[in-house]
Amino acid sequence: MVDVAFNNRNVQELFKGAMKEVKTDHEDIVYLCKNMMPDICTIGESRKSLQEDVLFLSEAICKEFENSTYFRIALLSTLLAVVLEQPQKQPLIGLLILKIDEKNGYVSAQILDFFASQLQTALNATHTEDWSVHLANEGGPWNATKQILRLLSILSPLLYHDDLITIYKNLLNLSINLNNVHKQTRNPLSELIFHNTLLNIPYLFIFERSDEILIRNFETLLKDFERRYNFKKINYNLLQEVTPNVLVEMIDLENVILPGVRMILSDLNYLDRIFHNWGKSLTGTWRKTATKLKVVIPTLEEVKPFASLSITRGSIDNLWKSPRCLFKVFQPSGTTSIAALTQLTPFHTHLLQDIVIDIVQNLEFNREEVAKQIMSLDLFFQNGLFVQVSSSSEKNTMTFEGNTSLMQAVKIENLVIEAILSLLFKLPYSTKPFAYYYTLLVEICQNSPKIIAPVFGKAFRFFYHNLSHIDIELRLIFHEWFSIQLSNFNFSWKWNEWENDYKKLNKQIYNPQMIFISNVIAKELRLTSNSAEVEESLPQCFTKFISPTFISVRSLNAYYNSFFSDNSMTLEFDEKLRFFYLQDDFPYQNFTERIIEYFHLSSKERHMGKLFDIVNTLKENYKTEISNFDHFIISLLIQCLCFSGRRSLSHANKYIDDFADDLKAIFKTLILDRSIIEFTIVQAILRFWNTSSQTGFLITNTVKFKGLVSSKAILEFILTEAENRNFALTDYTAVECIFKNLDDEQYSYSTKFETYQYIFRELCKNLNKTLEVLKYSSEMSDKTKTHDLDWKRLTTLNLLKSLLRRYANGYHYLTNFLKEEVKNISHDQTRSQLSQWIEELRYIAV
Repeated sequence: MVDVAFNNRNVQELFKGAMKEVKTDHEDIVYLCKNMMPDICTIGESRKSLQEDVLFLSEAICKEFENSTYFRIALLSTLLAVVLEQPQKQPLIGLLILKIDEKNGYVSAQILDFFASQLQTALNATHTEDWSVHLANEGGPWNATKQILRLLSILSPLLYHDDLITIYKNLLNLSINLNNVHKQTRNPLSELIFHNTLLNIPYLFIFERSDEILIRNFETLLKDFERRYNFKKINYNLLQEVTPNVLVEMIDLENVILPGVRMILSDLNYLDRIFHNWGKSLTGTWRKTATKLKVVIPTLEEVKPFASLSITRGSIDNLWKSPRCLFKVFQPSGTTSIAALTQLTPFHTHLLQDIVIDIVQNLEFNREEVAKQIMSLDLFFQNGLFVQVSSSSEKNTMTFEGNTSLMQAVKIENLVIEAILSLLFKLPYSTKPFAYYYTLLVEICQNSPKIIAPVFGKAFRFFYHNLSHIDIELRLIFHEWFSIQLSNFNFSWKWNEWENDYKKLNKQIYNPQMIFISNVIAKELRLTSNSAEVEESLPQCFTKFISPTFISVRSLNAYYNSFFSDNSMTLEFDEKLRFFYLQDDFPYQNFTERIIEYFHLSSKERHMGKLFDIVNTLKENYKTEISNFDHFIISLLIQCLCFSGRRSLSHANKYIDDFADDLKAIFKTLILDRSIIEFTIVQAILRFWNTSSQTGFLITNTVKFKGLVSSKAILEFILTEAENRNFALTDYTAVECIFKNLDDEQYSYSTKFETYQYIFRELCKNLNKTLEVLKYSSEMSDKTKTHDLDWKRLTTLNLLKSLLRRYANGYHYLTNFLKEEVKNISHDQTRSQLSQWIEELRYIAV
């Protein structure tokens, strides 16, 4: 059992802080807490003993609550942790408190007072920049508000209903007022409050079914809210990660959340189809707490500065910064086509997805517990709500005795994976590190491989078949997840399913599926030291990708021989050695060895003059043979440095750190423009690491931070076509490097806008070149070439879209520049699409 209360970093601080003021000599109380608090954390995980657990816990709490401060603080911090981190258990926490109230109204009133104070603390934190000093639920203050208000709603039998109505009314009014600040643009905070507040309303009636006045009051409240709330159908194309957008479903406040709540209010029997009848063991006679809920909701003026959610407030609150959406990966028909993806998610399914997301985000510090809790979600809901795990039935509905209505049942494995994928594929930024979601998915699959592996297979096929519809950033994320998943399961995949695609499309350089396959195999090889394991899993046609290189050996030979006078020599690159300048037939091998020896000298032994002597001797003796000496010496020095640090990235970084100043001094003596020197440095690194471009790009990042190259030089190298291929469009390591460099540029205002302008201008030039060739495509006899050029156009456009969305805050200030560049685009449809995205920047930039 996991003691969630003491694993929670924030509740732990609350507990520790209070404990500083508490001393106890009663070891039995400490012992009781160590045994009881984990039982509260795991409440409901054993249905057979639930009633006994609730009875035992309620009796122990009533007995010790007033007698021991230590016990009281431990209990309240544990209850708070469960409420925030395991929302599926809130009805059971409510059941426990109601049971306590039957035995001791004073104790239940104290618990209610505690949660009321925590609700006020969370609300206060919604409009302060000093977030850390307040209730630190890492989901955010509004998420904490949602969770605590939900528990208080469950406890409606103990509270004055007017107090609850007032809280809900004031929250909904705040949502309306925020929404009206700007009539034509979405207000993220308004939508967040709308969603969270309405989602909590059904919880008011879990234990309070007979109060018709309460039902009527909330029906009236909803009617008034619906009349006054301006539903905005604003859907910025730039924020659509998927085209067509039916592959994902926006969280529909008007057509799913609001009608779902109205449906439940019209017939509370719907609650019996979602929740267990937890209250059957209760007497139903409760005393209203003497303390009224005097909760102060923030004013419009207080929260307006935070309405865009641009200031980091928490991983769940920040999900609303851009329109919320969920991927529709698993369809009843089992098809991967987009035709069947139109049915809206039912309200109860959305509620379950929301709970999964809350658990995944708030329990992030304990990945194993997250995997356990979300896959046991069915324990806390009505038996018929979930279909049997791994059920082959595609049309699952459930009926209830005495009622002929149908509700679509849920496959828990589909629900959980779809919710996590919606977090993983959240753009423009994920609210948690990608590694967390990757390892969580691995954990879930390892726990139940027979159940989850087929679900992953469906998801893999869904994304693979829809690669042409998803943004380039999502392709990168899918590629990473697919690769990590396979590497954890012996690289097992039914590659033969994609053989026919390869046979039809393998001549298309820019086809998304061909790009994906080649990059995935290259990634798999990087993730293992046993390449034979990967090779054995592949069909024969895919073995061509087993030895991935950034450029061909032929081009590599041309690169090295370009430094020397015509016909002076023609050397062949030795792939086994990998380092050209150490080959036995390289005539200046002894200089290579001397440079490497210099790089291995200790700090006391080395002197920059020694390196200058080696370089000058080489130049004086062989300047006739080495006709392109300046380029050559850059290549030689950089590759000797790469060779010296080849064992690991940290090893390489150490050598760069030690010798960056030496190289700068040498390069200052060269008769080359700074931009050419930088480009040649990047080129030399990637030529050395030709079989591991990811390592090469990581090293370029290190030399950039040491001042040897700029982001612009790295981007120029990536955007320069080689072998009739643009690596910015076909090599995922290159695309990742683009984003990495632009992410870094956000913190350097002196060069940020220049870099943004450069890459946008170059991509537009490449786009125009492609469009010029496509003009004459009707005259081409090779239709495969025509299709590939169109893929090149679409992929370039896709990358431009990702850049504009990801760096909207920077590009927003460059609108005039962007409009001038787009004027030069020759294709009307392409120009129109780019213009639309540029216009949308002002709405999404914050």
